[in-house]
Amino acid sequence: IAGSYIASWQRCCRNNTILNLVNPGDTGAAFTTEITPQAQLLCNNSPSFANFPPVVICVNRPINFNHSAIDIDGDSLVYEFCNPLTAGGTDGATTPGNPLSCTGVTPSPRNCPPPYEFATFRAPNFTFDRPMGGDPIVNIDPITGIIGGSPNLLGQYLVGVCVKEYRKGQLIGMLRRD
Repeated sequence: IAGSYIASWQRCCRNNTILNLVNPGDTGAAFTTEITPQAQLLCNNSPSFANFPPVVICVNRPINFNHSAIDIDGDSLVYEFCNPLTAGGTDGATTPGNPLSCTGVTPSPRNCPPPYEFATFRAPNFTFDRPMGGDPIVNIDPITGIIGGSPNLLGQYLVGVCVKEYRKGQLIGMLRRD
């Protein structure tokens, strides 16, 4: 098996009201999955998240959201906050240009393949691994996938969660969600 297969979907743009990003209204989204040669050889099934993320989280109230995934192959899963991917832009929507270009509202995956850029967080208050701040800081348990903490700023946030899949101690895949 020669290499990975990558499936991707791109679209502009994120909500202007997202608090933790720089220029969210100009920041597109890219969603990908990679099927590695190792996963192909093993006929691996990707993990799937058990629950949809909550739409509303209350400020100054503890979060206890189970963001775990299910793996029918019984592989070991490890959770972490990760940087969401970006692609696309406003060409053809709010600015002149071709909407199918790599900076357009509906980029063509054939013409605009990975790798994609990472979302730019409003540092120093927010980073991909501290996307909401909080007291205590909003975090994800690497073993259970439970997101805990208490956000202390009212707003909309972009949060990326990755689950890494290991078989016999070897990384065979990663699933990214934001």
